Amino acid sequence: MLPDITIGICAYNEAQNIARCVSSIYSQKTPGFRVKEVIIVSSGSTDGTDDIVRELQKEHGDISLIVQKKREGKNSAINAYLDAKTCGLVVMLNADNIFGTEESLLRLIEPFEDEKMGMVGGHPVPTNSKDDRIGFAVHMLWSMHHNLAMIYPKIGELVAFRDIGTRLALDQQSDEDLIRMNLEKAGYRCAYAPDAIVYNRGPETEEDFLKQRTRVNIGECNMKKKYDYDIPSWNRKYVLKALFGTVRDLGFHPLKMLYVGRLEMKARSDAKKYIENGNCDMNIWDPVGTTKKLRSDFPAVIPCLARAHRVPVGEHRIPDGRAGAYPASPADYAVFYGRAFYPASAEDHNAPETGPYDFGSAHYHGRIDVGIPCKRAFPHEHRARRGSARYARQ
Repeated sequence: MLPDITIGICAYNEAQNIARCVSSIYSQKTPGFRVKEVIIVSSGSTDGTDDIVRELQKEHGDISLIVQKKREGKNSAINAYLDAKTCGLVVMLNADNIFGTEESLLRLIEPFEDEKMGMVGGHPVPTNSKDDRIGFAVHMLWSMHHNLAMIYPKIGELVAFRDIGTRLALDQQSDEDLIRMNLEKAGYRCAYAPDAIVYNRGPETEEDFLKQRTRVNIGECNMKKKYDYDIPSWNRKYVLKALFGTVRDLGFHPLKMLYVGRLEMKARSDAKKYIENGNCDMNIWDPVGTTKKLRSDFPAVIPCLARAHRVPVGEHRIPDGRAGAYPASPADYAVFYGRAFYPASAEDHNAPETGPYDFGSAHYHGRIDVGIPCKRAFPHEHRARRGSARYARQ
């Protein structure tokens, strides 16, 4: 039997992401364990994040909200939910990420059946397109991360860990590495769970890519300087082995891969200079704006609630005047990550050939691709298509 868990989420101006992040938690299968509490720390948010969380609390009684009046850095937010939690096992989920499958959380937690397991990392998968150079760079980065983690656990983005009392220094940013270092010193092991998929969004511009990679590398350089702690992504042998796996995953694209390599070398060089010049770690940083939209056509359909507006089973009215019965989820509501959803069979629900449907006052987060299964939303299976209209409550 696995222990109860706490899920901690740090948020700063995540109004466009927080509802679907939380919703992905409640779509998870949890056999053998229980998500006892979800603690959200909102640090100086000014975009309505706090209000959205308060509405979510009306539907989910196990959500707690901690509001920090000013932004104090991610480590401060993590410490806040670690001090407030009631479970010994903690999952760290970013507010702009969502679980990729309904078993992601289970796969992340399963290794803790071993009492000496201290930390487990999930498998981040970016939603960027691979068509442009920066999109390819993002995919190459996370493919390298995955293949390196298969050799030597590289943990980040989605993490579960045993709390042994570690609290994070507020002048640093390397949260996962600091926690991992202390767990390893205490004799615990760390592992990678490749089936614990979490979707994230990478930068969309070269400027943002360099900004993010430089910031990450500054934290890792600081770990080496301050604690003499080695990060596996700086081990050339591991990186070379991971590169072969990445070529297998993405194919051989020499020009694109050389471009990505140059970007990463510049980020690492700038990070080294930053630390060597006596600068401190970047505990508070400017958000990378293009990473905050998970994907405009994100292909996931997960029953959830946005701003507590229910969509009951029954008759609704569509713009052309025809009525269509919409069987919602077992919880009697559904919010979709799309502005383009409708059933494959228009006859089944007397639906028009186009939508997006606004189910009552529910909120949409992107667009659903053609052919995405919708069985999570319906008692019986349907499929999604594209469209453009509005479906309002009768």
